[in-house]
Amino acid sequence: MNAKVTTGWIVGALVFGFAAPPASALGFEVSTAIWLNFDQGSQNQLALTIPDRLGGGVRTTRLVGGVHAILTFNFLDFLSPNGVNVDATVDEIRIAGASFELFEDTPDSATGTLCVNGDPSGAGSGHLLIPVAGWPTVSAQFNTVTFLTGALGAFLPNGIKLAAQTQAPLQADLRTLFANNFRGGPAAVQASATGTVPKGTPFLQGSAFALDVTLVNSFAPPPDDPLLEECAAFLQSR
Repeated sequence: MNAKVTTGWIVGALVFGFAAPPASALGFEVSTAIWLNFDQGSQNQLALTIPDRLGGGVRTTRLVGGVHAILTFNFLDFLSPNGVNVDATVDEIRIAGASFELFEDTPDSATGTLCVNGDPSGAGSGHLLIPVAGWPTVSAQFNTVTFLTGALGAFLPNGIKLAAQTQAPLQADLRTLFANNFRGGPAAVQASATGTVPKGTPFLQGSAFALDVTLVNSFAPPPDDPLLEECAAFLQSR
């Protein structure tokens, strides 16, 4: 082991509180699964900009739920002087949003509860970079299908496919996070993401949307919430 690599390991051990992995483990990938749930103490919301042809304006809705991800890292990264790279695969999305009126002051245009599931072809992926110096950052791509429980849902039997990207700093007690195999924390991510409703979507095509959420890591799935209960028929279960 050369001096540069040795120095990188020592710095990593001091910053993150690792014990050196056994020699037999070097070179092997290790995976761990976690839930990233919306922080109940924060304002988590979706904002939808309504096209002018539908009256314009911005509608906002409260979001609850979470995302399940599998984190994979290689022990050789712990010997790198540049930091640790962790890949993530999103394998479940379980999110619900409160109903809102698509046309202002028109109750018949209520969306009903928004039920957000992961796209069956791939719910998303991400990457976590933990540098030896500086703040960790998270980047992720989410692929979702949103169903509406209101009357408008009849026009969208297959849901609305949406894709969003985000990049955000990770606010975490890294020593605790690593000591608990990424499943203890707390680790919080304040994330914003934007996108556009795709062409061919009745009423909503071309509408811009923005997400502002705070995610925290957890042992357990998202806590019970009436909105999630209303989406039980649309959301996959682990």
